[in-house]
Amino acid sequence: MSCKKSTLLLTHFIIAVGLVFSSGCATILSKGTYPVYVNSNPAKASLVIRDSNSEVVFQGETPATIKLKASEGFFKAAAYSFEFTLPGYATKIRTINATIDPYYLLNLLGPNPLGLLIIDPLTGAMWKLKKDYLIEELNVQTAATDATPLKVLLLADVPHELRAEMIPIPQTLNK
Repeated sequence: MSCKKSTLLLTHFIIAVGLVFSSGCATILSKGTYPVYVNSNPAKASLVIRDSNSEVVFQGETPATIKLKASEGFFKAAAYSFEFTLPGYATKIRTINATIDPYYLLNLLGPNPLGLLIIDPLTGAMWKLKKDYLIEELNVQTAATDATPLKVLLLADVPHELRAEMIPIPQTLNK
């Protein structure tokens, strides 16, 4: 084989390898599923995690480590709601949203748009979860204050149609 042919073959090989590795940077360098550690204070709270379609993806209690996908489809970032419940404590709901993975932006440097437009969006590697842990402080629940406040009226201020429903209060005289 001549020197020209082997140089041309080597050049084509280097270009082909470069195109393969320049497409789908986040798919090669990152991941699509992330472990998230979840806990509460106090622990042993009931935990329900839902995706953006309100589908339950986890149900259990704290503490827990759950693997969550960063993507919900082609060019769609994942979003999760975490609902903490514990008797005697107010229910809390927190969210985690996926953001663009910085490795995805490396696709802008390559000559091949496949990684930017197809590979990383298809594999879900273009997204990254913002948090790898969530620790929630639960607040003691207080009594409900939805009751109608007590009003004291003079008899003259009570409408005539309501006076028939009034109940007399026994009077005691202190002398």
